[in-house]
Amino acid sequence: MKLFSKNQIVFTAILAGPLPAAYLLSKNYLNIKQKRASLITRAFGYLLALISYLSLILLVDQCLIQSGIFKQNRVVAYGFVVILFLVIQSIIAISFYLVSNKIILKEKLGFPDMMGEMYSSISAVPYLLVGMAITSYLFIEGPFRFLLFIIYLLPNVYLFHKIKELFPKSSAKDVFTTIFIVWIALFPIVMMAYNVNGGVVLRYLRLVTFNYLPVLLYFFLFYLFNDLILLTNRKFKIIPEEFANGNKYKIWTFFTILIFTVVIMAKGMYNFNNTAVNEYHISVSKKDALISHLKIVMTADVHLNDKTNEDFVNQLIKNINFLNPDIVLLAGDIIDSRQVTERMKVFEQQFCKIKSKMGVFAVEGNHEIYSGEYKRTFYENTDIIVLKDSILKIQDSFYLIGRKDRHDNKRKSIEELLRLTSDDLPLILLDHQPYNLNNAYNNNIDIQLSGHTHHGQLFPINLITERIYELSWGYRKIQNTHFFVTCGAQGWGPQVKIGSRSEIMEINIDFE
Repeated sequence: MKLFSKNQIVFTAILAGPLPAAYLLSKNYLNIKQKRASLITRAFGYLLALISYLSLILLVDQCLIQSGIFKQNRVVAYGFVVILFLVIQSIIAISFYLVSNKIILKEKLGFPDMMGEMYSSISAVPYLLVGMAITSYLFIEGPFRFLLFIIYLLPNVYLFHKIKELFPKSSAKDVFTTIFIVWIALFPIVMMAYNVNGGVVLRYLRLVTFNYLPVLLYFFLFYLFNDLILLTNRKFKIIPEEFANGNKYKIWTFFTILIFTVVIMAKGMYNFNNTAVNEYHISVSKKDALISHLKIVMTADVHLNDKTNEDFVNQLIKNINFLNPDIVLLAGDIIDSRQVTERMKVFEQQFCKIKSKMGVFAVEGNHEIYSGEYKRTFYENTDIIVLKDSILKIQDSFYLIGRKDRHDNKRKSIEELLRLTSDDLPLILLDHQPYNLNNAYNNNIDIQLSGHTHHGQLFPINLITERIYELSWGYRKIQNTHFFVTCGAQGWGPQVKIGSRSEIMEINIDFE
C-alpha cells in the first residue's frame, strides 16, 4: 500500500491549490479502503478551490483594478497578485488540513505518514502541474474567461469518473484517462493560441472544441438525471439493484445518452444555421410623424468571425432584403473579430448588399468593444451608420436613438440623450443589452430594440436568462413602451441553438 505524505500534500496545496491536494489525499483514502472519505475529500477540495479563486478575483478587482495600480505599474501589480495568491493558498492549505481531518471526515486517518510505503515526490508532480496550469490560466486570460473555464472543468471531471467506469481493465482506464485529459485541455489551449495567432488549423480546432460544449452540457445533465433515477431506485427498487450496479446498465446508459445528445446536436445545428423571420404588428401614437406605417427589420448577435459560414451570411442578407424593409436596425454584436481577414472582407461585401429605403443603422455591443479598431473599418466599408449615444431624426417622422453598450463607462443616460429631442415625434431606442427597462418606459420611449441575451442559446440556460432579464426574448409591452429582444441571427461559441432559433424580427408599426 502506497500513500502520499503530509508534506507532499501541504506543499501541493500551497503552490497548486486545494483541489490537487484533495486528489492526493483522496487517493490515500482509496488505498486504505475508505471510499466515503475519498469522495468527501474531493468534494471539499472543489469547494475550497472555488473559494480561493473567487477570493483572489474579488481582491484583485477591489484592491488593484479599481484603485488604478494596474495602470500605474503592471509589474508591481502582478508581483503583488502572485504574493497575494500564495498567501491565500497557504491559508487554504491550513484550512484544508484542519477541516478535512477534524470537522468533515471525523476520522483519525489524517495524512498517514507512517501507515505504509510513501509515494515518491515525482508521483505528486502531475497533480502539482495541473493545479499550477489552472492558476496560470487565471493570470493569462483574466477572471471572465477563467470562470468560464471552471464552469467547463467541473462537469468534465464528473463525466470522467462516470465514463471511466465503462472500462473494467486498469490498462484501458489509463488509456482513457490520458485521452480524456488531452481532450479537455485542448479547449483552453486552442483559445489562448488562437488569440495569439489564429490560423486555418486553429480555426477548425476552435470550431470543434466550441461544439463540444453543448455535448458536455447534455451528457452532464443526462448523467445527472440518471444518478437521480438510481438514487430514487435505492428506495423503490424498480430496477433490480444487481442490474443497476452492473456494467451492462452502465454501457446501456452511455449509448442511450449518446443517441439523445446526437439528436439534440443535429436539431441545434439546424436551428443555428437556418434563420426564421418572426413578424410583429404594433400601434404607436403618430404625433407629428409624416408617415403612417413603418416596417423595421431588426437583428443582432451575428458574431461575424473566421468560423462564420459565408453561405449563412448570404442567406441572412437575402432574407432581410426579401422583407423589403423601410429601415434596417442592427442591435449590436455584429462583429466578433479583432482583425481584417479574407473572410471578414467577404462579409463586408455581403453586408454592402443590404437594401433599405431609410438606411441601415447599428449600435455597438459588448463584443464590438472587444473587437478594437476593426469594428470602425467594418462599418465604414459597409456604409452602416453606427449610433454612439446619438440621435437622428428620420424623414421628420421619428427619432432614432442609439446608445453605447452598457460596458462603456462613458455612455450617457437616456435622460441626457432625450434633451436633444422634442415631444412631437415617436421615439425608437436601440440598446444592445435589455437591462433596466424601466429607464425606457419612465422616459416615454415608444419602442426599444435589443439583443445580447441569445435567450440562453442552449436549454436550460434560457431559464437562467429569463431570471436575469425582464425580457429574455420576444415582445412585451410595459406601460406605453414596446420592447423587442431578439435571440440573435446566430450566437457566440458553439454553432448550436436549443430552445430558440436564429431569427430576424420584422416589426410593422402603424402610427395612429
